[in-house]
Amino acid sequence: MRKLFSTFIIMALSGVTAFSQLSTRENDASVVKLGSRPGAGDMSLTFGAALTGGGVADLPIVNQLAQGDILTFKRYTDANTAFRLGIKLYKDSDKLKGDEIDMFGDFVQSSFIKNSESEFIIAPGIEKHFNSKNIFDVYAGSDLFLGFKRNLTIEEYNYDGGDYDKYRETSSPIVLGLGGVVGFNVFIAHLPISLGLEYGLNMKWTNEGKSKVKYETSTAGTTESQVYYVSANDPLTTYSKLKVSEVGINTNSNVRLVLNIYFGQ
Repeated sequence: MRKLFSTFIIMALSGVTAFSQLSTRENDASVVKLGSRPGAGDMSLTFGAALTGGGVADLPIVNQLAQGDILTFKRYTDANTAFRLGIKLYKDSDKLKGDEIDMFGDFVQSSFIKNSESEFIIAPGIEKHFNSKNIFDVYAGSDLFLGFKRNLTIEEYNYDGGDYDKYRETSSPIVLGLGGVVGFNVFIAHLPISLGLEYGLNMKWTNEGKSKVKYETSTAGTTESQVYYVSANDPLTTYSKLKVSEVGINTNSNVRLVLNIYFGQ
């Protein structure tokens, strides 16, 4: 009991001494740096939130952390010049192939069905920065947008006796765009982060909405085939020739908040 009491007294006295030291301690002088402006060789991951967009002149060149967004990066060649790059690669494909039978086990037909979608986007750009301050950064830039898509649908049915039906629909739209932007960044404390806003003028051309269809059928040895075109806006009308295009030019069609996270080599 005495030993336990003595231990308690020693711990209490130690706590009083420690409190006395803390109550008389002076804080260390410190200087917090504001701004972490990138220099030559530095890079950044870029994320954004679109405040406007969705029209024909919309160029989706920022990563909004959603599925299917374009991945965006920057690399600085010097403190005033940065190259931008956006990339997207997408493919989705499914197939069905089999021999159908009826309830008695007799062969009826073989089927082959395939659906495929793919997309490739590249968006190179450049920024010129005008303010060398470490907190506030103003820049102007431009982006080129190149998008290629391919959609494919195949349906083939082979019937007992040699008859068949074959259907193939393809579309290969292209999207071309050019954007000019003005923006600013605010560097946050001494963190490798900046938050800003950019807006500008976009021009976009696309031939989306046109599909080529090839249909072939064979019945009792007689084969017929047809090639025609359809529009996504009017899929029930067939055309022997078809041109579809859309052009858009608009100011402030893309206004976006931009977050950059910087890192060095």
